[in-house]
This record gives sequence, structure tokens and C-alpha cells, in this order.
Amino acid sequence: MTVLSTLTFERTPPIRPVESDILNGEKLNHPPSVTVPPGFPDAAEFMQIARQVLACSTMIPLATVDISISLGVPSVSNYRTVRVIADDIAIGDITVTDNGNGDTSIVFPAGKLTASSRQPQAHVTGSNPAEISAEQITNGVRVYTKSGGAAVDRNFSVNIF
Repeated sequence: MTVLSTLTFERTPPIRPVESDILNGEKLNHPPSVTVPPGFPDAAEFMQIARQVLACSTMIPLATVDISISLGVPSVSNYRTVRVIADDIAIGDITVTDNGNGDTSIVFPAGKLTASSRQPQAHVTGSNPAEISAEQITNGVRVYTKSGGAAVDRNFSVNIF
């Protein structure tokens, strides 16, 4: 299989990379008659790097979204995704829904993120402590915040895997 120049996260639909996306088969060193210049990686080093990239890709968030809540209205204050196409996902493309006190949904446009590999992780930001949990929903996440057992709005950041 030929290695493609398009990042796997930017394909339609996006996917996490697999070995054939990075490597076109096992890499071998040049025959002994060919001298590899000092400082250049040999095949074993290249294979190690490629496999480290594959392993890391299973652990990184597909997106991280920071939500600020002002007067009970949640909005995206910052976000980052593994997609590098300029302006591919604008802040305005992300739908943030206030489902009530301490209950916020964040939805990305369909087909922009690969299927989640595990549950999202969220944490409260700022100086107001709260309990927080997150769950996957279609094309996004739903985040719940509570303080003393009561639902409360808090600023937060969530990693989507």
C-alpha cells in the first residue's frame, strides 16, 4: 500500500492512523556497500519512530475544548483539534447547548472527528471548585458539573478522545 500524503485525521471520514498509513512495509537498511552518513537514522530507528507515533495517536485527544460560562450562557473560549487544515473547524461550527444548570453539550460538525476511542475527560477551570463528569454523545460530549450535590455552571475544559 502506498503511504498517502493526507493526514488520517483529515480524511473523509477521519480515522486514527494505522501502520499502513505511516509505513509502506518494513524498512530495511541499505546494503553494506552503501554508507549511511553519520547522524542519519537507520531503518530500526525509523521503524521505532513510526511505531511510537502510532502508539501516541491512540492516546491523544482528538479535540480539547474550553468552555466559559457567563450569566448562565456557555460558549467556546478556545479549542484545539488534531486537524491542521486552516479554518477547517471554526469556533462558530461548534454547537454549545445549555441543557440547564451544570449540564452542557458540545457538538462538532458531523464527519470532522474520528470515532471516539474512549470516554472524554473534563476538568473544571478557574477558582470555583466543582465535581465534573463527561460522556460521549453523537459527534461530541455532554458535561455535567455539581457542587455540594447541586447542579452548578462552571467553566471547564474537556478532552475528546
